[in-house]
Amino acid sequence: MAQSALSSLYDEHYFRTYRGAPYGRSKVWLDLFRAMAEGIVREVNPLTTLDVGCAFGLLVEALREEQIDAWGIDHSNYAIEQVLEDVRPYCWVGSIAEPLQQRYDLITCFEVLEHLTPDDGAKAVEVICNATDDVLFSSSPDDYSEDTHVNVQPIEYWTGLFGRHDSRGVRVRIPVSERYI
Repeated sequence: MAQSALSSLYDEHYFRTYRGAPYGRSKVWLDLFRAMAEGIVREVNPLTTLDVGCAFGLLVEALREEQIDAWGIDHSNYAIEQVLEDVRPYCWVGSIAEPLQQRYDLITCFEVLEHLTPDDGAKAVEVICNATDDVLFSSSPDDYSEDTHVNVQPIEYWTGLFGRHDSRGVRVRIPVSERYI
């Protein structure tokens, strides 16, 4: 699917009805991303990060509050337009299936790759592994609730894709606990 068509799926309606409740700058979401940022600093302590599928840039914002040089990418024009003005220079519209221009100490990719076709998901894994040595990744293996979930896979599928890049020494962490929050 072309970038512009993909971007149009993630519009105001999508975020207003996300999982039955609005996604945005509410206390619940801000507290969640602050807790995640604190956990990432405590457990990983990266100097630079990229949040893949950053949406409104809430994790980027929280990491920057923790003095991390954090960046974000999302394919939704609408989402990036919602990023706080002082954080917006660090977030951009783009596809994670396209090569990145720099490397990062850590790339976070939470609940994103199931939104991509299998081909683009595999490309995204390669792009991520080419741009970092440390990944925090999650993808719900059984969440078919969203029409945009076109590539729901068991965790073994994703670990297999990331495993193709083992020779590069990429460390993939799949949070299965509250460690990062």
